[in-house]
Amino acid sequence: MHNPQINGPVDDLKEKVLDYVDLKVEEAKLKATKKGAKIMGRALSVMLLMLVISLTILFMLVTVAYLLGNLLGSPAYGFAIMTGVLLIAVLVIALCQKKMFINNSVRFLIDIFFEENE
Repeated sequence: MHNPQINGPVDDLKEKVLDYVDLKVEEAKLKATKKGAKIMGRALSVMLLMLVISLTILFMLVTVAYLLGNLLGSPAYGFAIMTGVLLIAVLVIALCQKKMFINNSVRFLIDIFFEENE
């Protein structure tokens, strides 16, 4: 039943299919690594940008608080007003967080995972 004329091409085909599967697995790993690196790079750059923006806003708010405090006669009044402004800003951000952050994050991840120019 063993025919060497048939087994040779079948074994060759089997080996080529296994090589093809191995190559496809490697390709999938490389694509996942590339997308993971792209996500991490973008996340790190966004975090760095957010840090710089946060520090800038912090110093601006402290400056405005001192300015208001000088105008009102007490630094405590200036800081109290700025605290109220910040509380309102936090409330607005909390109410709009899905529209401002979550939808954009999902869209960003979809764009990375399903980009066409691979």
